[in-house]
Amino acid sequence: MTTLTPAEKLHEELKKTEPDQAPKDTSHTQELLERSRYNELTPPIHSPAVASIDDTEVIWKGNVHTLVAGSKVGKSRFLAALIKSTVHGERSLGWSANKGGEKIIYMDFEQDHEDFYSSMKDQAGVTKDEVYAYNLAGTSAVKAVECMDVVLGMHSDAAILILDGMADLCNNVNDAEESNALIAHLMEQANKHDIAIVGVLHLNPGSEAKSRGHLGSQLERKSKTIIQINEKDGVRTVFTKLARKKPIREKDGPRFAWCDDTGNFAELTETRAQMDLRKKGGELRDLMDEILKTRTIKTLSNKELKQAVMDHTGQGERTASTRIREMVDLEILTIENKLYSMTE
Repeated sequence: MTTLTPAEKLHEELKKTEPDQAPKDTSHTQELLERSRYNELTPPIHSPAVASIDDTEVIWKGNVHTLVAGSKVGKSRFLAALIKSTVHGERSLGWSANKGGEKIIYMDFEQDHEDFYSSMKDQAGVTKDEVYAYNLAGTSAVKAVECMDVVLGMHSDAAILILDGMADLCNNVNDAEESNALIAHLMEQANKHDIAIVGVLHLNPGSEAKSRGHLGSQLERKSKTIIQINEKDGVRTVFTKLARKKPIREKDGPRFAWCDDTGNFAELTETRAQMDLRKKGGELRDLMDEILKTRTIKTLSNKELKQAVMDHTGQGERTASTRIREMVDLEILTIENKLYSMTE
């Protein structure tokens, strides 16, 4: 008996198809393909971002976006800051001073009413007429999706829909079929209503990278931007975990922390990179102070300076050269006639 290859078996199965069966109507599929086909003569209408972080565009209409973070790091307050930025045109917790005047839908499935009220009143600083905000904690997944669909029909003037608690729209975040269907529905709604959707999802407990279940994996594939908040010693740092456009690296991302004086989260003035640079500059300036302390002549040749750095730090010649270059870059040292001197 001849053994058929998999391809030959498939060919045999296809031949068994009823020859008299009417051909399937594929006209709708053909229309879809025609509408979707690339044409260099019909570029899409440019859609500017509706929100930016540190002047880097991160949120666009017609797209799904995700904010991920661990538990209790300030996700809801960070979203309240987004509302303040887009409604009032003010910089807030790293969100740029966007143009303002936008309408936002905020659907909160996680906070109790007291925290929900404080987020809107204190952190966002908005009135009921400036935001469409709903506290829906405890709502079932089916009812949550229904509420989302209804509210989108109610507020056609909204630019952004925030879903604070994306997992609450899904019965089982590990169910691939349910998760995929939910994300497909969100993408459909974003396009249908020309609105930016921003959903919030927790990271897995103990993980600094993996968001919850298959829902998180699918959101990573389909979201235009994944924004992440990391927390260390009470300081929150914002960056883009994944971005289809310009990224924001963690070391350059805005930082915020709780402020007892205001009873709100407040943005810190330095990024981590800026803080590290300031710290390094202070250490290098201290090094030069020590070197010059024992010298009458305050200018040094490259050879003299390199040897002095090596003597004071115990480091090798290559590292000493790097330190000298860093001091020049940080304007701790100036060079004139091939002699180094310390700036005032």
